[in-house]
Amino acid sequence: MASKILAMFLLVLSIAGAGLFGPQAATGQDKASGAPAQATPYSGAGCAALVDAYFADEVWAKVGAISCVKCHKPGGDAEDSKFVLRDPLRSPGAALADAMRHNRDAFARMARLKKDGQSRLLLKVVGKLDHGGEAVLKPDSAGYRVLAEFVRRLNSPPPVLPA
Repeated sequence: MASKILAMFLLVLSIAGAGLFGPQAATGQDKASGAPAQATPYSGAGCAALVDAYFADEVWAKVGAISCVKCHKPGGDAEDSKFVLRDPLRSPGAALADAMRHNRDAFARMARLKKDGQSRLLLKVVGKLDHGGEAVLKPDSAGYRVLAEFVRRLNSPPPVLPA
C-alpha cells in the first residue's frame, strides 16, 4: 500500500516535471482566432505548488521517511518541537501532496536557520546542537550529504541566465 502511494506521488511529480501543468505547458491555439494561445502564469493559491523532486526523491525518501518522521510527528517523541512532520503514508488522496508540502516547508525552515554560520538542520542531525534523538546521521553518511545538498540548494541564489 505504501509503495502504491509513493508511486502515485512520484507519477504526479514526473507529469509536472514534463511540463504538462503550469506556465511552461504547451499553450495550444485560441479556438476563436486560430492564433497561438498565450501562456498565463499561475496566480492561484500557493498550496497548489508541487513539492520539488529533489526533496521528494532524496531528502524525504532517503532521510525524512527513514529517520525523522519516527519522532517528529504528532504523537511522536518530538511532537512538542518546532519541527513536526506529517506522515504522507497516512495521508490519503490529496492530503498526501499537502503532507509533502508541509514536510518540505518544515525542512526548509530548519535548513535556513543558522547557528554560527551553519545550518541548524545539519548541526542537529549530527548531534552538535541539542537534539533529543541524539546524533541521527554521521557527517560522512549519504543521508548527511543529501541534507547538505538540500541546504545548499535553499541558500544558494539561482543562477542568473544571460538575456
